[in-house]
Amino acid sequence: MYQYQKQRRLLTPILPKTTHFTTVDVELIKSLFAFQTPTRDAIRQAKFMAFLMSWLRQNKIKFSYKYDKVGNLYITKGTSPIFPCIVSHVDTVHDYNKDLQIANTKDLIFGIDAGTGEQHGIGADPKNGVYFALQMLKYLKTCKVVFFIDEECGCLGSKQADLTFFKDCSFVCQLDRRSFTTDIIEYTNGIQVLSEEFKQQVEATMTEYGYAFNHGTSTDVGELVWNGLGICAFNFSNGSFNEHCSYETCSIPHLLNAINAAYELIINFGYQKRWLHNPYNQDRYTAWGEWDDYVRGGKTKSSYYDRYESLFETNEDTIYGNKTVAAFIKNHVFKAVDNATMTQAAQIYHFDGDEELVENLIWLYDYHVGLNCDELTVCKTLIKYLKNNYHYLNQVKILVKEMEKYQRVLEKEKAAKLPVKTDNRCHI
Repeated sequence: MYQYQKQRRLLTPILPKTTHFTTVDVELIKSLFAFQTPTRDAIRQAKFMAFLMSWLRQNKIKFSYKYDKVGNLYITKGTSPIFPCIVSHVDTVHDYNKDLQIANTKDLIFGIDAGTGEQHGIGADPKNGVYFALQMLKYLKTCKVVFFIDEECGCLGSKQADLTFFKDCSFVCQLDRRSFTTDIIEYTNGIQVLSEEFKQQVEATMTEYGYAFNHGTSTDVGELVWNGLGICAFNFSNGSFNEHCSYETCSIPHLLNAINAAYELIINFGYQKRWLHNPYNQDRYTAWGEWDDYVRGGKTKSSYYDRYESLFETNEDTIYGNKTVAAFIKNHVFKAVDNATMTQAAQIYHFDGDEELVENLIWLYDYHVGLNCDELTVCKTLIKYLKNNYHYLNQVKILVKEMEKYQRVLEKEKAAKLPVKTDNRCHI
């Protein structure tokens, strides 16, 4: 009998470069994971902000702070003509689970649902970044830190950030990138967030720690640059793996390496000058046309997601076949020909540079099929994932719409197989 085996993506072992920090505070990290902060849950996110403030006071860290009208927290430590700035969002994609317990081995931290015994997401995206921000507040003499709300549902916090807070900042650093590829993101939210000058200055340092420049999808630093930040920003791989999944983990060695790399970048380049960067001054084109189509008088549009409305041209006459979830992924995500296998489709398809979408879908599909979930469950899971994470892409909107049609077909088939209830009561 054929036994399905889930494709595994190995977590490559790493020997962290411990130039500055030799250990991480595992108990603090676990406490951050245990404090659950679902996206759009304003109360739990606000309580988590209070928890962070309490931790700073307990560690006798002197700082000033303010909240903005939407609940973002801005912290300043020390006085300086120029500050490096670290940002992190606090919300996670995972729903609140009263039975969540955080466990760890020597090198990994993960979550367990004590009620079911199954693995549960821990929110290493973004809590690894939160941990880094706390460590910088503890060890740097001067710095600025911002904790944003509701990044996972559309960068809602950073979209409304007070940009005047960054007027004396050198650059903005965020640890919100998974570590399957150890990289520093220079292009995210559809925009270049680093200048060539900054890249040339930091490249040697990043290479020492195994980092390489790469493109990302969406996070707070991209939203800040899009809205007119005016200085360089970047996103770091932070030791999280399988983000947004129930089998999410935190790799302690990868996190330790990231902390040392980012810290060295901060102390070497964070107090020199303001690393100015305005991508709208560049004479360049994008996938959706000229920059001037989206910039008026030097000001950007208010929403990153708005500009995706006409990013991809769609063919309304395209006929989608309702076959299986696998067929949908193969034909509509990978756009493979009918006679191509799933593996061939994955190898030849390029989703506008967004490799994360394809990779994460493969992971989710393999994981749930490997659990012997029925097709309807797999279909619902993938629809939820696409809606939560790629709702701003028109191609994904089309895919979701057609998958929802197929979901209704599966629901009807399931209902037809259920036994018909009969009324055995005696009617007089």
